Amino acid sequence: MEKVVFEWWGYVLMEPIGFLFNWLISAQCFYYATQLKSHKGRKTTQYWKWFFILFGASTFFGGLSHLLFHYLGLTGKIPGWSLAILSMTALELAVFYQIRRSKFQWFVWIQTVFIFSLIIVDFKFLWVSIQTAIGLVLVVGLVSLFQIKKGDRTWSGYLMGIGWMLASIPFVVGEIDFSIWFNRHDVSHIFMMLTLWQFFRTTRLVKA
Repeated sequence: MEKVVFEWWGYVLMEPIGFLFNWLISAQCFYYATQLKSHKGRKTTQYWKWFFILFGASTFFGGLSHLLFHYLGLTGKIPGWSLAILSMTALELAVFYQIRRSKFQWFVWIQTVFIFSLIIVDFKFLWVSIQTAIGLVLVVGLVSLFQIKKGDRTWSGYLMGIGWMLASIPFVVGEIDFSIWFNRHDVSHIFMMLTLWQFFRTTRLVKA
């Protein structure tokens, strides 16, 4: 896939649209974190806030890794990918505490250590994607279905959020690029913003 490359003040910069979308998502996440009101001892909300903070930090550094790829290469991906993994950890913990199943946190931390181990051995975004799939589909998705079956329909909002994220898969897998200035990853970023909005909206409605 061809990347946009341009010069600015003598610096070689890349992927300005990817940089822009990442920073928009980062701002979105930091805003949501400030809007979630947590009470002392209420770990559910605390973990949701950490999810948005960590994911916001991940996309902040992710934007820089796009813009400065000419200079940083894959090394520039380390902060963003690491924070993305930790954000999924916070997301899974938030969901388990939300249903009062904190005993499952051992599964979350073992998974996190395992993913980091894979990243160290084989530095690929694939492992971040796999953990994201586990967090969204297996944890948030299955728990949401379980809660809806119990009669709490507000959890359907999380399923809608997952649906937005899954909607980007045909564009990424099918390598559908509308132009060099708006490619498959830009489409994915838009769906990601919708997912985050849906998660934030639902978190404020679901009873902890």
